Amino acid sequence: DILNSKINKAYLIKNQGFEESFSKYAEFELLSAAILNHHIVSFVYNDKHRVVNPYKLINNKGVWYLLADEEETLKNYTVSKIFKLQIKEESFTPDDKFLAKIEQNDTNWFSNTTIEVVLEIDNNAKEYFTRKEILPNKQIIEENKDCLIISTKISYDDEILNIVKHWIPCIKIISPKYLQEKLNNILTEYLKTTQPVGKPCNTTKNKS
Repeated sequence: DILNSKINKAYLIKNQGFEESFSKYAEFELLSAAILNHHIVSFVYNDKHRVVNPYKLINNKGVWYLLADEEETLKNYTVSKIFKLQIKEESFTPDDKFLAKIEQNDTNWFSNTTIEVVLEIDNNAKEYFTRKEILPNKQIIEENKDCLIISTKISYDDEILNIVKHWIPCIKIISPKYLQEKLNNILTEYLKTTQPVGKPCNTTKNKS
């Protein structure tokens, strides 16, 4: 029916294994309307002003992304990192080659380059990753009584980091090394912002 047709046009959901907290409902609704009505949008992303033609809102493993054409290149933008969103009065005509690419692509990531990632998965998570199609282009390199070594191909760092963060400590990134270092930095910064167990948020004592 008409409603389902509009939903399919605006959204693409794949491999929804877990959810992230999502608070940008207003931006989400504005982007949905812009996609359906083919309106150009602008926003700030990674401290840079962007003007794009929006095509899809994609849910990949619980994380929402905007798929849009920026300077004739399809790119993904994490919705939670989009700021100062504005819907322009100008409209655009969807590009047939982009529409065909969206229909044909078997993952939710659109890039001309891919990165091979090798992961070590322990027995606590091994069955889940062998049974579910969580990782694109998955190949088993080695399987023993302790762990599973697999390779997968990604286009963006967050594509694999979001999965690994969810499965800590059951997964280790063997290669590339920079991804494990990036994950270590993320976790270190997170731990700096957390309160020690049992310590109240306000440690100031009231004086009588």
